[in-house]
Amino acid sequence: MLKLNMGSLEEEKRVAESEEKRPESLTCPNKRAIKIHIRNHYTHLYEGRQICRVPIRTGRSLAEALGYPLDLLDFVPEDHWARFVPCGNPLRMVHPAQGERILNLGCGAAVDSFALWALYGASVRIVSTDIVFSVLRNNSELARISAGPFHPEIHSSARPKDVLSWVCADGEQLPFQPGAFHWVIMNGVFNLFPDKASLLAEVMRILRPGGRLAGTDLCIDAPLPDYFHEERDAWAWCMSGACMDEELIGLLRNSRFEEIRLDHEEDGDMFHRVAFCCRKSTAEPTNEVAADVIIRNS
Repeated sequence: MLKLNMGSLEEEKRVAESEEKRPESLTCPNKRAIKIHIRNHYTHLYEGRQICRVPIRTGRSLAEALGYPLDLLDFVPEDHWARFVPCGNPLRMVHPAQGERILNLGCGAAVDSFALWALYGASVRIVSTDIVFSVLRNNSELARISAGPFHPEIHSSARPKDVLSWVCADGEQLPFQPGAFHWVIMNGVFNLFPDKASLLAEVMRILRPGGRLAGTDLCIDAPLPDYFHEERDAWAWCMSGACMDEELIGLLRNSRFEEIRLDHEEDGDMFHRVAFCCRKSTAEPTNEVAADVIIRNS
């Protein structure tokens, strides 16, 4: 299933074209311009019209290094793997029960969604959203034509197209009812949002009480140099939007998440890769801020 609001997409395209004529807008605190640039960047990248200028591993070799179940993902073709640009593997923190609904927010090539289907089959329902329609169309077609791995004890003869659905939507304005999902995953998505509090509020809205958010992204050890603000693509590669560990924990706390877990997975010169997981309380909201935090180093 693939859903798209064509009216809003045409409006975004019109605004994007006007914003592209003013590249200096990204050096100002213009959240809309940043989001439009990110959308255009990934549209061009997924459609093969832009070369990745960041020296990072992508695709199948990176998925193997991150612990994805490649033996269950043989149906994913090589050209689709080329669109896979994750910040980590959030699936290590995801353990859905029978009948639970999972939202892959900002899915990109949706390898996480296909992996969840390969691991849990028809026992779960997986909805994947992105602001780039073309990548959702490619994902939907792959799900339609693929039989995928077939293990009767897992999949109950269900094919990917029976379990996966696709929705073109902005993460800050999701077209779902409150409490629609048991899990939300974000892989290299959190840092793409200038207004992280707004994103977390929307995630909190669509999670059921007791539901969990699991994500991976980059964090920084110290404030970034000023020249990052002059690099247009630094936002698109999760750099300019990165925060320090304490900031990330503070954002999750202030959004009323609890049982916060932060795992350091890989260190670099300026950035380190983290995985995080937290839970929406089952209790009524109060003015108290959750204080339970676990930080683990790999």
